[in-house]
Amino acid sequence: MRILIVEDEPKAREGLAALVRRLENQALVQTASNGAEALALCEKAVYDIIFTDIRMPKVSGLEMIQKLDTCCQQIVIVSGYADFSYAQMAIQHGVADYLLKPVSPSRLKELLSRVRKNVHAIKQTCLTGYLQDYEFLEEDHRQYLRQRLDLGNSVLVVHGERETGEDAARKKWTEQLSGFSGDVYTLACGSRYCCVISGRYEEEEIRSAAASYGLNVQSVFADQLPDVYRSLIGAEPVQRQNDTESSRMVRLVRQFIRENYASEISLEVLSKITYVHPNYLSKIFKRETGENISDYILSYRIEQAKRLLMDPSLKIYEVAEKSGFHTSKYFAALFKAEVGVTPSQYRDSL
Repeated sequence: MRILIVEDEPKAREGLAALVRRLENQALVQTASNGAEALALCEKAVYDIIFTDIRMPKVSGLEMIQKLDTCCQQIVIVSGYADFSYAQMAIQHGVADYLLKPVSPSRLKELLSRVRKNVHAIKQTCLTGYLQDYEFLEEDHRQYLRQRLDLGNSVLVVHGERETGEDAARKKWTEQLSGFSGDVYTLACGSRYCCVISGRYEEEEIRSAAASYGLNVQSVFADQLPDVYRSLIGAEPVQRQNDTESSRMVRLVRQFIRENYASEISLEVLSKITYVHPNYLSKIFKRETGENISDYILSYRIEQAKRLLMDPSLKIYEVAEKSGFHTSKYFAALFKAEVGVTPSQYRDSL
């Protein structure tokens, strides 16, 4: 993971950098003294998380954000000003969070955990799109995705046979691989387990860990990855004439929602994984599906809640949390509006 800290005050800049390095000891943390310097760095590398002050010489934090390509990135504003107008502008620019100085270590730890998951979820969906739609993409778009996903000279593909009815092995080895440096993405490959590892990683350590679970490791170039993926899942090439740009966009949004329904999902995040303006994405989704994105998210969460309510060991508040609702009260109100009965009444009727 690459993290950039943009702050014009030297003590504040180095202090935040030291704290982030302590909390994210495997991350590559770099600093910039103003927005102009940060933009220059962003032309050479892609940063997963960018912390930035607002008031800085040359180029301010908000001016920098306006000029950034924020795909696969999370922006966090760190400011000494508790000004609502700044917070409002930050929201309009799709900023992940707004921290007030001095930054609390516990608050920063919680934020890093959350935005790290957001970045990984977005990249996971982008990688799936890259692999599934590779043959439809123009070469410049392929290069763009490889850069945003940090698919450098080569990546590692770790794969093996899935044990029948057993997911514990997958969980164990994915957790172990995730403990190493590098970005680990788990892919759906039918009867096989498959992980793609990109970024900065220790190949020998990963090979040793994978071998302990009887898994195979391949080192492949980024442009070979789609073919390797297809061979693992045994997929036939998708027919171009049956798959339009709009339908692929909608499929990508639906897939992201299915994989991340328990987390916060905003139109801004969805627009980043599809590389289109939020308003345009809303129109395309409505035109292709006949429903709004927000309605689709709600319907999907309600269906997952119904499934979870079948488990009597789960409390109502646990069902709410696992299906993506903030509070049990909010969940109960929406559930009754959609289903006609409360979650408890629905469970009792099963």
